[in-house]
Amino acid sequence: MRMLLLLIIIAAVAGYFTRPTEAAMREAAQIAVGNAAEDALENGNVMDAIRGGAAHISADGLYQNFYVGAKYVSPAEGAPLVECYGAFTQIMCNKTDAAAASS
Repeated sequence: MRMLLLLIIIAAVAGYFTRPTEAAMREAAQIAVGNAAEDALENGNVMDAIRGGAAHISADGLYQNFYVGAKYVSPAEGAPLVECYGAFTQIMCNKTDAAAASS
């Protein structure tokens, strides 16, 4: 039991010190927003492509710090196009349901 508790504490401390910064999350989100805009344009959805392009240029997003991880949504207002999660210096971005439904 002590070993499990020690491993959890070590993982929490490692997660705290390796949590992605806001700048890293913003950069990954910008790439994902650009890809979402390109996909919308390829599918013939011009309005979503324009919205994605505007979000790509504005760099408006919301960063949330969870101490051992982080979350970033872009753009912050209305329905976000992408949602990024990060922990242990790794970042994963996905299109949201709102972006997927409109594509």
